[in-house]
Amino acid sequence: MQSFKLLFVLSTIFSSSVFGHGRWLLPSHTNLTGTPEHAVTFDMSISNDLFQGHYGYIQASKNLKIPATPASLDVIEPNQEWRRDIPFHWLNIRSSGFDTLKQDGTHHYVLNQSPVYISVFKDAAGELHRRFSKPQDLTLAEGAKLEKAMRYIPTIHTFVSRNKLTTPGRLNNGLELVAKGHPNDLFVGESQSFEVYFEGKPLTQELEIQVVRGNTRYRNEREQQTFVLKGTNQFEVIFEKAGMYLVEAELVQPSAEKGIEIDRWALFTTLEVNPE
Repeated sequence: MQSFKLLFVLSTIFSSSVFGHGRWLLPSHTNLTGTPEHAVTFDMSISNDLFQGHYGYIQASKNLKIPATPASLDVIEPNQEWRRDIPFHWLNIRSSGFDTLKQDGTHHYVLNQSPVYISVFKDAAGELHRRFSKPQDLTLAEGAKLEKAMRYIPTIHTFVSRNKLTTPGRLNNGLELVAKGHPNDLFVGESQSFEVYFEGKPLTQELEIQVVRGNTRYRNEREQQTFVLKGTNQFEVIFEKAGMYLVEAELVQPSAEKGIEIDRWALFTTLEVNPE
């Protein structure tokens, strides 16, 4: 019982404006047909106002010293091979780039981030503070004391198909959403089944899933659908309206990394739902 109470307290302490936001990778198209090579653009941001920007990303390999979250835009192509470090640009409140699809089939795009570490400490006066740092890299002032540390590990992904639907490549890492049908074959009014995997295996822990249609700025209610997975890794959704959707979830559990108390595994998957 004490361990569950500790996880709740730590999760509250580690909450921040950044982690309270959704993270998304938004393609301009999810289905393309024709013989020429196709270009698809991608917007990406950290924002709860779907799909409006708030915090942008920076291409990690560029090593630019700007206040943005580093990430790599990668893809598992239909032949199941990874192609990494697709170029994109930081646009302050969002980032954008494009990719050219040459292979027929479904491309699984992933916005890869390294784990984010947060350390919580008390200063000499006993007030709590947070720093984005591993505990061993944190320099504390005299009289300050390290309290706890957390590791945040998001999975941010989407799917784009060219000329035909093929089975998307699997990440087998972190939290992963897998469609039992096909993620690019979703229609209004039809029941769609999904599975959640954790570290490549069917999820066994209890998990809350939220499914939210984009353009939340233009309605008073968020209109999210919530599903609680308990004793199963599967759930079914009936999409009532067409549009782009974000599927979100977060799993909090004790960390296996030395010196880190909790891990927060997050899932963000962008899907397109077509009219009837």
